[in-house]
Amino acid sequence: ELYFDVQVSVPVDVEPRQLNVIWPNQMDIPFRTPLGESQLNAICAEDVPGTMTYSPPVGTVFPMVGTFKLHCEFTPEDNLNFLSAKATVNITVMKLQPVITWVPPASITYGTRLIEVQLGT
Repeated sequence: ELYFDVQVSVPVDVEPRQLNVIWPNQMDIPFRTPLGESQLNAICAEDVPGTMTYSPPVGTVFPMVGTFKLHCEFTPEDNLNFLSAKATVNITVMKLQPVITWVPPASITYGTRLIEVQLGT
């Protein structure tokens, strides 16, 4: 034989894979609307089992109108082979549209003085 069998061991470093979060732009919400699953709907792009945590959490009601940042972090169950991932999106809290309800008053005769019943007070 002209060749000998040879075995060689070579160390290979395997780095954990960085994951990605997909979180669509958020629609505006009216003032006093609590955050829910409609807004806190980020997913891990790689479909890896794990836990998504949000800040602020479900049920939060913003104290005023304006634009606020929502944050999330995905923590994989397998944290040896995968790195966690974070994302941030904006959400705008809009002014409420006032609703006025007024029960139509009973008819009155021309020249009759208006009283609280007709004015709805």
